[in-house]
Amino acid sequence: MGEFSGSVVQDDDVFRDYDSPLSAIYRAYTLWPADRRGWSEDRLTSFETDQILVTSGFVPVDTQRGRLLLNQSYNQIDTILPVRFTLTDQKSRFTLKSDPIELAGRYIVLGGPVDGVWYHWLFNWFPRLLLLKQLRPDVFTDRRTRILVHPKALEEPYVAILRTMGLGDDRFFAIDPDRDYMLDRAILVSFPSQNKLYPALMNATARHLLYKLTMSGSPSRGRRILASRQPLSPPKRRIHNFHEIEPILADLKVDIATLGSYSAAKQIRLFRNADLVIGAHGSDLTNLLFCRPGTNVLVIENDFSLRYDLHLGLKMLCEIMGLPYRVHRASTHRLAGLAMTPAHHINEDYIIDSKLFRNDVEALLYPKTGSPVSG
Repeated sequence: MGEFSGSVVQDDDVFRDYDSPLSAIYRAYTLWPADRRGWSEDRLTSFETDQILVTSGFVPVDTQRGRLLLNQSYNQIDTILPVRFTLTDQKSRFTLKSDPIELAGRYIVLGGPVDGVWYHWLFNWFPRLLLLKQLRPDVFTDRRTRILVHPKALEEPYVAILRTMGLGDDRFFAIDPDRDYMLDRAILVSFPSQNKLYPALMNATARHLLYKLTMSGSPSRGRRILASRQPLSPPKRRIHNFHEIEPILADLKVDIATLGSYSAAKQIRLFRNADLVIGAHGSDLTNLLFCRPGTNVLVIENDFSLRYDLHLGLKMLCEIMGLPYRVHRASTHRLAGLAMTPAHHINEDYIIDSKLFRNDVEALLYPKTGSPVSG
């Protein structure tokens, strides 16, 4: 059992201290916290070094210099996941007791969907490979260099995204998330913050996956779809009175799509061919990334989400991708006896006014004759 301690650092502050330091400037829009909301120019980096310990949430620790690179994973990772390291002095210092598994050779530290969220896979974890491909294309041709991933990354639909890089499955090495690993040699690459949107990375991801995963299959443009969350266990932003909404969808020729049962390629093709997308606030709407510019989007949100600006991620995604965005404001169905934490407020199922809903959808389908959109 070893004991490690030192400073908490940002990769863009220290990358020049390491081998093969490279970087690129990306325009980014900060969503949260609200007092920092707006556009900035962010430096995303890659570098290479020895004796990197990979711990909870794929956070790397430089054991030789006593540095924990906290921004190489989710912002506030220590509040999102149970972590094995301890942060002190206003998160400027760390301590870690660890008995890591030693891995010889060279590894790219990628990570993966530690929370199983499709949005974070496509916006934060996978784009690291595209960024590294821009900065260090040489490492992808070296078959001795493997890529360290979360086990979920090797499951569908995530692994289909990995395979678009054209690498053999033997290049990916899944670690046990409950153990630490000491890498003989590591290539580190910036983690695009989940609190920001990076238009250039978003567009690069969309172009790459559209090219790799939609080459087969005949186009079927003009689709109208509702991304359904009905199979999920309540409360999970389902439509509580779906029986009242289903006939409206049928009448307006809106297809109900349960994306959790779809392959990655099928999800991407579906959204690429859509003229209208309706959905509740949630990870399913990550696939708006693949819509054609001009596709109409109607997002169902509750008052809590709108009051605390939780809707801004999807709103800005639509703005960046050129998608007309509108909100349908819904009331919520509260389960009796449920303690109302912020997460429960976010996840409450919706109760939709069927008349207002029809008006909102018709306003998008028939903009010259439809009624104004609610909210």
